[in-house]
Amino acid sequence: MQTASGAAPPTEHSPDVRPGCLVGVLLVVLGFAVSVVLLTLLPEGDREIMLGHVEDYEPGSVVYLSTARLFVVRRLDGSVIALSDLDPHSSPEEGCRVTFRPDLAEEGEPGRFFDACTGSLYESSGRGRAGDGLDLQPIALERDDDGRLRVVDKAAIR
Repeated sequence: MQTASGAAPPTEHSPDVRPGCLVGVLLVVLGFAVSVVLLTLLPEGDREIMLGHVEDYEPGSVVYLSTARLFVVRRLDGSVIALSDLDPHSSPEEGCRVTFRPDLAEEGEPGRFFDACTGSLYESSGRGRAGDGLDLQPIALERDDDGRLRVVDKAAIR
């Protein structure tokens, strides 16, 4: 069919898709997929776990670091310890974790750790107070000359 001017009428069609665009999109998608797979397969033990500087923690404080699944406790004397948040009665698969409860403070402590799965209580040092007497697992720390803290045994974090 022709118009009065003799030209063919306009037709509806989709925009041209160039092969280069398709290749570019496929490469972006492939790169993303490879990145996800590599991050999933890389062993976590190769990553260094840094906890900041000692001065980042106030004396008498307990700070939970969810990415490392541990508590950093700075005692009033300035010393620093790290404790696993895993209930000492369970495995990582069971997933029972302790919480820090400032409302349970006694004897000048900043609070107590509480295990909701068993009802056990722990001092801020990690020592078992009530329950079956198990202690929270300490995580070995190393302090460099600049006061930076890092986890020594990454395998201890579960």
